Amino acid sequence: MSLRSKVLTITGATFILLFIVVYFVSVNQILGSYEELEKEYVLRDLNRSLNAINKEILELDSICYDWAAWDDTYEFIANPNEEYIKSNLVDSTFTGLSLNFIVYVNKSGDIVYAKAFDLINGTEIPLPSELYNHILYLSNFTEIPPLGSLTKHGIIDLERPTIIASRPILTSNDEGPIRGALIMGRFLNTTQISKNLGLNISVLPYNDELKGIQPINGKIIGYAPLKDIYGKPVYILKLETIREIYPQGVETVRYYILTIIVIGVLFCVVTILLIDRFVLYRLSLITSVIKEIHQNPDKTVPVIGKNELASLSIEINKMLDRIKRYNELIKVLNRILRHDLLNNLTIVRVSLEMIEPKDESMERLIKNAIKTIDKSVKLIKDVRELEASESPITINLREVIENVIERYPIKFNVEGDCICQVTKAIYSVIDNIINNAIVHGKTDRVDIFIEDKGEFCEIRIADYGVGIPDEIKDQIFEEGFKYKSEGSGLGLYIVKKVLERYGGEVIVEDNKPSGTVFILRIKKIV
Repeated sequence: MSLRSKVLTITGATFILLFIVVYFVSVNQILGSYEELEKEYVLRDLNRSLNAINKEILELDSICYDWAAWDDTYEFIANPNEEYIKSNLVDSTFTGLSLNFIVYVNKSGDIVYAKAFDLINGTEIPLPSELYNHILYLSNFTEIPPLGSLTKHGIIDLERPTIIASRPILTSNDEGPIRGALIMGRFLNTTQISKNLGLNISVLPYNDELKGIQPINGKIIGYAPLKDIYGKPVYILKLETIREIYPQGVETVRYYILTIIVIGVLFCVVTILLIDRFVLYRLSLITSVIKEIHQNPDKTVPVIGKNELASLSIEINKMLDRIKRYNELIKVLNRILRHDLLNNLTIVRVSLEMIEPKDESMERLIKNAIKTIDKSVKLIKDVRELEASESPITINLREVIENVIERYPIKFNVEGDCICQVTKAIYSVIDNIINNAIVHGKTDRVDIFIEDKGEFCEIRIADYGVGIPDEIKDQIFEEGFKYKSEGSGLGLYIVKKVLERYGGEVIVEDNKPSGTVFILRIKKIV
């Protein structure tokens, strides 16, 4: 084995072994630890979410108890009267206690009084039809002391997640006999819970395939089953969060790998230096000769013996000869590029311009050839003049819109105009909105209204398609969000980011009677 082979084998094998050891230790242990830590945080937040829901259930149960164990209620269930209703079951009671419905059931299981209320619109609504299927269970209490501790509460499926509480109707001293049951319900508001906890949670119909913790596309999603008052799982609590811990683990592994690479390089350098110092001393002679070649390019390295050093000397001499020949060739090529090549391209271009085309096809070919020559000449002359960034230009937004809509085969109506300073990225903004209306909104018509609002230009793009569901309106501008379609999920995200760069914003509203309106506000001067 040659000296070079021995050096490469020893240093290379050592470096590769160290790299493999550190790599597997990092991946298996460090990343594994970060992944477990990430799962622990998700489980913690899942438990926080479940506790928040349980807290609401217990809060509702406490309210239900206060009303059920009350002399006035005890009298009302036996002798229904308008005075009790007017005094206690007014709209402000529902808003103050965040109740969506309340039901009074007598001992026979008959509904004495019931009222349902829409907390958002502040109006009375029909009682959920599914509730009637559960009245018998909810109102059936066995008189087992202490009566004040009897309760039925939890989650119930009323075509939407609902928390419910039922208490036996007793006197204010928790005494019987039980005259019936009081049932209170509240629709589960995951949006408010998410806001209170600073988390992103939602409730889905139960699916036994949704369980555990799953990392998906830069996010980590945790699932937990929600059981109803019968102990049967009916919903899935979904927690979605951005992966922050695991990427930190990846970054840590990268630092480890970089460290071992640096150590490996240092090890190789030290090894080579030691070999040069104690084994390959004669290499210094070759080095001294190479230094002299700087002053005398025609000088060559002497070949002594028939070992690796002699082979190295021969190769160095060959290399010097090739370098000399390549230098001459490069000088010739440079002259050609600077002078001859440009001159030849100019001659070709002039010749092409002098040709009289016989038909349209030939004319098109000549124009394409001239265009290609111009590009080549510009590339040679201006290769260092590429702009790294794009400056804003003054442009009429109506012209931008009319340019974009030319390629779409649907009906358009464009009104108004406004001039502002933007980059050419505004074309992509308009195209994304219109393409979204056609591809996802299924519209066959788009109305566009441009208005000068002083400091801002406002564009209203209205389509008449299927519209955007309310539950996803806050998500469509998020990076990577996709709804019932394949794609990058970046179109509307780009729209938002480009407009923010202009000091503007984008707002989405429902169109009447159908469809969507996108409102773009663009600052005139960026």
